[in-house]
Amino acid sequence: MDREQVEKAILDELSRRKRKVLTRNALKALFACFKDPIGSLGQLFIGRQDAMDAERVRIQQEIILDLLCRMDEALSKAALAEQEKLPVQRCVVCGEIEAYGQGVDEITGVSIGKNAGQVEFKPGTRIRASGEDARRITGLEIGRSEKEENDG
Repeated sequence: MDREQVEKAILDELSRRKRKVLTRNALKALFACFKDPIGSLGQLFIGRQDAMDAERVRIQQEIILDLLCRMDEALSKAALAEQEKLPVQRCVVCGEIEAYGQGVDEITGVSIGKNAGQVEFKPGTRIRASGEDARRITGLEIGRSEKEENDG
């Protein structure tokens, strides 16, 4: 929708609602006349345009909300379609994994990064990490980024 189409839609909707808005304004003025007869006459004649302006703002807000909902829906569909295009990364860990080190900074049996995708551990999988004179020994590490791995 371009700007002219939106403005035309607002004016069409406003003209469609005009009678209801003016009736509602007249009823407000009627019920207010017992309390403030002069003010209710002003509302009846001068308040007509105010009521129409307020209704125009409501229509604009409805259109904006509708457009935002449509944009959100389109973005969600596009993101879902993009995810469906990507191949699913799958990693299967099974068997016996043994890591041993001597005189090293770090020993890690299995390290699964943040972007590993789906990881499945088969039943009976055993991970063993051991060492001597090691600063850090880890059997299973999940979610460490490549930057953290490089930094130590």
